[in-house]
Amino acid sequence: MMLLMLKVSDNRYGINVVEIVEVVPHVLLQKLPKSPVIIAGLLNYRGHIVPIIDGSRLMGDRSVKKCLSSRIIIIKSEKMRSSCIGFLAENVTETLKVDDSQFTDASIGEGEKSVVDKVILDENGMIQHINVTRLIPNELKSFMKSVNENESSLEDMMDGS
Repeated sequence: MMLLMLKVSDNRYGINVVEIVEVVPHVLLQKLPKSPVIIAGLLNYRGHIVPIIDGSRLMGDRSVKKCLSSRIIIIKSEKMRSSCIGFLAENVTETLKVDDSQFTDASIGEGEKSVVDKVILDENGMIQHINVTRLIPNELKSFMKSVNENESSLEDMMDGS
């Protein structure tokens, strides 16, 4: 399995590249009033409105810093009902090939609620695998659904019409 590596605080995470559509620079996002704190904003991605989740807010206590290694990872999984989502993260700098059989199950406590489903060790320490189907917390699913249903009105808002 090939992982796109990223960091939140000092923790290393990986996303399976099979579930990644594209990695784009950290650009200015359209803020959405009264949206949940982990929504960084909306991105006009090739004519489609894509909600962007702030990875540092989701798994930490601060927003993603805008630096050269910060990226928006556009994700689409066959198991996700919405079109695409974006995951804003820091230190998105490399890919790493790992042996899928070497992962250990990380379902501790909340199990299916955690975005991390398995872990692996390499020479630099622990890598936590992000399960993209668990990336959207339950409280955001209705928000995401409304974004997809109202995409045309949001596009008008972003264009200033």
